[in-house]
Amino acid sequence: MRLPVASALAVVLGATAATAAPQTFPSSAGDLAVETFARGLVNPWALAFLPDGRHFFFYVAGTPEVRGVYAGSLDSKETHRLVDSDTGGVYAPPDLVLFARQAKLFAQHLDVKKLLTVGEPFGVAEKMEMGTLSVAGQLPYSASLTGTLVYRGMGRGTARQLTWFTRTGAPVGTLGDIDRQSSGQLVLSQDGGYVAISREVDGNADVWLMETARGVLRRLTTDGVYEGYPVLSPDGTQLLFNSYLKGKTDLYLKSTADASAGTLLLETPVAKNPADWSPDGRFILYDDFNTLWALPLQGNKTPITIANRLRGSYSRFSPDGRWVSFGSIESGTVEIYVQPFPGPGPKTRISTKGGGFPVWRADSSELFYLAPDDRLMAVSLKLNDKKVEVGTPKALFPLRIRPPGTLGPHFAVSPDGQRFLVNTIVGEGETAPLTVILNWKAKP
Repeated sequence: MRLPVASALAVVLGATAATAAPQTFPSSAGDLAVETFARGLVNPWALAFLPDGRHFFFYVAGTPEVRGVYAGSLDSKETHRLVDSDTGGVYAPPDLVLFARQAKLFAQHLDVKKLLTVGEPFGVAEKMEMGTLSVAGQLPYSASLTGTLVYRGMGRGTARQLTWFTRTGAPVGTLGDIDRQSSGQLVLSQDGGYVAISREVDGNADVWLMETARGVLRRLTTDGVYEGYPVLSPDGTQLLFNSYLKGKTDLYLKSTADASAGTLLLETPVAKNPADWSPDGRFILYDDFNTLWALPLQGNKTPITIANRLRGSYSRFSPDGRWVSFGSIESGTVEIYVQPFPGPGPKTRISTKGGGFPVWRADSSELFYLAPDDRLMAVSLKLNDKKVEVGTPKALFPLRIRPPGTLGPHFAVSPDGQRFLVNTIVGEGETAPLTVILNWKAKP
């Protein structure tokens, strides 16, 4: 694929969305001004100049026909795709480009003068620790100009077990088997019959569904890109999730009955995370890391602004759909608030010393959330028209859920508020090893 930079790109290299402010990246040859593809997204963490200081590799995420490692030059406005890849490209002398697909490291020879691939790619390493950000081109490998190759091998991962706990933290049962592919995200269907969880297999993150009665897992999303943040419809027949299929996380819908492809629900220039589905099925909550929105699924489908200054905290509808809980950083730390939906009405602060991932009890008499130290907190509520009476938050028990780099929510609540399903860590995770090869010679 060959595209002219001037017509196919939209912002200065390094911007992370079509609406991002221009950024410049100085080099020895001066500032470089190339821009993101209309159908993909340049990753500013996967940029690399070649030794001549004139040519460069960069990564574009997006649909299968667009994503991959691209080559460009300071002397031309044209770029072209070298290889289809899940990660950015690394130059290895004398004439190789390194890249990864599905957690496997590949190399392919180059015509260095023309920057075109020669022959077929060949395997270098079978298993690498990709992480869910691999969809955006992160590099779990590198090569030096003196012939040293290094990559991060596949660790055993963090073992997790879906476990039921009482309010005192006593374990009272488990679901399924110990899982080293689970990322921690989970949502329980309203009837308690299913749990939707995010799992990463061979470097690719997808949504899976587990039957709570038998502990049987079934994969729901199948595209070869990141798909996660599961939300189940009130009747459990549909899955709302986000997908990197178009180069950023857009919102998709699909049936929970099979593994058919999802249908695009909402595409905007910025990344988005789904959060919840209203009990009456008329709205969904989602955020763009700063603003919380409600998207009507009927009539005028223009998103409604709910709150601003979010910072990584999930949001939830109350069981009757008349209130919304969310996290905001307006006080300087992320705190939990509740406000009427769709409004108007003031928001009421619920947490006192920080909190995230609010989850309602089925009768709205309590709200549960995570303290910054991962203790599960409970606070009593009385909702009267547009007034909220808030009790004193009480710590229930600590959750063992989040090693660095994972995302929540990691727990769900039974309708009576007496049991908690937690995707809890079992034992200790194994750090993925770094493999260093000196005087590496490519074969073939």
